[in-house]
Amino acid sequence: MTATVLNNNTATLVAHFGEQKQHALVIGDVMLDRYLMGEVNRISPEAPVPVVLIKSEQQRAGGAANVAANLALLGIKTRMVGLVGADNEGQLLLAAMQGCGIDTSAMINSATRPTIAKTRILGGHQQMMRLDQEITTELSAAEAKTATETINTALAQQPALVILSDYAKGLLTEPLCQHVIHHCRQHNIPVLVDPKGRNYDKYRSATALTPNKKRNS
Repeated sequence: MTATVLNNNTATLVAHFGEQKQHALVIGDVMLDRYLMGEVNRISPEAPVPVVLIKSEQQRAGGAANVAANLALLGIKTRMVGLVGADNEGQLLLAAMQGCGIDTSAMINSATRPTIAKTRILGGHQQMMRLDQEITTELSAAEAKTATETINTALAQQPALVILSDYAKGLLTEPLCQHVIHHCRQHNIPVLVDPKGRNYDKYRSATALTPNKKRNS
């Protein structure tokens, strides 16, 4: 019964966006999920660690980009505002997003911050290691100004829905979140928030939040 209700609601949502020719706007911390997959047949003579012989590689849209990808794959026109660096990971992430049908015209390019990337090394079906590339400090004043201007331009396109997908990587500061929420309330645009951290004041007046609580085993 639950699955039927969910499928019906999803179908209704997709049909509504299609009929109204509307779009969703996702704002948040995008990242590249990279998977290096191979086989382990020996231990390194240099240190007691397994040697993974890479056989294949996958690049996926992660973080807030995964939220946008899910919407786009449902058939909903989706525009993404996020930040990528001037690096190979940024190009791979943009290509992955575009491959999912996401509108990346509002993406922000940074000359000072790397693209957030999570590289997982798998030996067989076992994850051996994860390598992270990121800077999580808040944006500089110049970058924050650019982000605000970019978001204002995206909001002017009158999205039917705004999603703030926060992974605490520096983009969604309290002033920026409140700026978006205030604008959307004035224009009757629902704002859904996928929060991060403990400062929920930054999301006050949003339409809905989807917090997760980690259970102790």
